[in-house]
Amino acid sequence: MTPIAQVRMLTLIDDLPRQCAVVCTSNCNIADLEERFQTRFQAFEVLGPEPAEIESLLSRFLAHAPAMARHIATLSCGNVRQALLEAQTAIQSAV
Repeated sequence: MTPIAQVRMLTLIDDLPRQCAVVCTSNCNIADLEERFQTRFQAFEVLGPEPAEIESLLSRFLAHAPAMARHIATLSCGNVRQALLEAQTAIQSAV
C-alpha cells in the first residue's frame, strides 16, 4: 500500500463508528509501513500450513488420487491458493 493510501486508510478508520474492528493482512514487512500505521494495529505473524495440512485439505477433493494430493501439497510450499489451483487443474484434467 502506498504511503498516501496508508494515510487515507487511517482517516477512514478514524471515522468508523465505535465498536468496529478492522483486520488487515499483508505479506510485506511491517517495518515498511508508515509508523502511524504500524502503531494502530497489533501484528501477528501467521505461517503457511505444513504440507501434511495441505494434503489433508486436498484429500477431500482428490480422494481418488491420494498420491496427487501429496505431490501437490509438497510442491505448494505452504501456498494454499496455489495448491487449490493445482488441485482444480488435476480434477479438470481427470474429467
